[in-house]
Amino acid sequence: MPVDFEVDGDWLRQLSVAGFDPGRPAVVVSTGVTMYLTRQATAATLRQIAALAPGSTLAMTFLLPSTSSTRPIAPDSRRRKKARKDPEHRS
Repeated sequence: MPVDFEVDGDWLRQLSVAGFDPGRPAVVVSTGVTMYLTRQATAATLRQIAALAPGSTLAMTFLLPSTSSTRPIAPDSRRRKKARKDPEHRS
C-alpha cells in the first residue's frame, strides 16, 4: 500500500481501512525508508508505531545525520587507526 509519509502521514488509518487491527500486536518493518523522510515525518511515524498494541515490534534501518560521521564510532577507534598506520604501536 503506497503511503506518502510527508504529505499524508496517517498511514495507520489507511492500514485500518484495509483491515489492519491496531488493537492486536503487530510487526512493523521499515527498511530503507527513514533516510528519505524529514525528521518530523520520522518522529510522527515512530509516535504512531509506539501507540500500537502492547507486544508490537519494530524493525527498522536508519542513517545517522552526516554531522555524526565526524565522531569516532567507538572510543578506541583512533587507537586502532594509529595501530594500522604504525605496526609497532601497542595499545
